[in-house]
Amino acid sequence: MSENKLAKRRPKKSSANHIYSIISVTLILFFIGSIVVGAYFTKNQITKLREDIEFELELKSSLSEGDKVALRKKLSDIHYIRAYEYISKEEAVEWHQAKLGDNYMEQLGENPLYDAFYIKLKSGYVQPDSIQKIKTALYNFPEIKNISYSEVAVDFVSSNLKTVTAILGVICLIFLLIAITLIDNTIRLSMYSQRFLIRSMQLIGATRFFILKPFLSKSIVNGIVSAVLAFAMIFAGILYVKKQYDFHLIAEDLFIFAVPTLLIGLIVVGIILSAFSTWVAVRKYLRMKLDELY
Repeated sequence: MSENKLAKRRPKKSSANHIYSIISVTLILFFIGSIVVGAYFTKNQITKLREDIEFELELKSSLSEGDKVALRKKLSDIHYIRAYEYISKEEAVEWHQAKLGDNYMEQLGENPLYDAFYIKLKSGYVQPDSIQKIKTALYNFPEIKNISYSEVAVDFVSSNLKTVTAILGVICLIFLLIAITLIDNTIRLSMYSQRFLIRSMQLIGATRFFILKPFLSKSIVNGIVSAVLAFAMIFAGILYVKKQYDFHLIAEDLFIFAVPTLLIGLIVVGIILSAFSTWVAVRKYLRMKLDELY
């Protein structure tokens, strides 16, 4: 009677360990994926801050419309300029009147503003050294009288944000190593309950590959299932944040590139870590003596 009870309990124990392993790996992969999403969002925000810094190119008052058209063509051909916009001095007056409510034209009798191009650089060029070289190159254009920009903003994105990125990178690396260690320990604990089965298969003459094969196959399936579950949790969290807080995390490139890449990455990491940890654990029990299993 006791043997029958024991026979009934063993599948339940094995099934419970199997489910526990999937849940544990899912949570750890969810943690890894969340870190990746956070790092991706941080990188995008830093890039956006860099590319939103505006540079004002004040034009000489003696320029003709042909000169302005020629300058526009020159700016469009420069590889480090991401976007540019031309605003005439008449448009500038209208903007000031609409935004500030000042009608200083009536007091001064003339327009004190000037024609200007407003350019935005690509993210990689928003560095103090690069900007100085760019200013030197732009001053060679005879149409440009003066170049101005916010040095405070440039210093902020080039120094402070670089520090923040480095700190986040170190934190992500530490947490990733912790997560990998937890996955390895989880798999090994799961394999611990199978150590006598491994020994039994070895005693009846099964080869190492024959013993390893079912465990590795199961670990690969577990890795895929855990990765899909972790991805579903992360994606649900992204949608919730977007809906609840109107947070512009879900950009077009996040759907086109980042989300599929995240799913594939989680599956690859889940398979590699699960299979490797299983392989190490099974080989460990294959080399152990019988009395060491107890």
